Amino acid sequence: MTSDALKVGIVVIQRKKPEWGPGKVVKLDGQRAYVVWRDLPDREAKLMVTTVLERAEDQSDSILIARRFQMQMQGLNLVIEKPYRHEEILRVW
Repeated sequence: MTSDALKVGIVVIQRKKPEWGPGKVVKLDGQRAYVVWRDLPDREAKLMVTTVLERAEDQSDSILIARRFQMQMQGLNLVIEKPYRHEEILRVW
């Protein structure tokens, strides 16, 4: 997927890593994206090259929003314990 097609907040998949489940783009950085993957145990945002990402057919994965996860970006940690909409997470962060 080109970086132009990606936006913060969309749900993506990585076809070569189906065990990761869907992921949510939380930050864009040029040709790279920070993605929180639903089924990875560490819940940290992973820096991914945008060309390996595909837009998920289902854009409303409630597990990505409701589960506790940790984002680590620019040396800062944010732990989300309650169900928030993506916009609320970014506003708090």
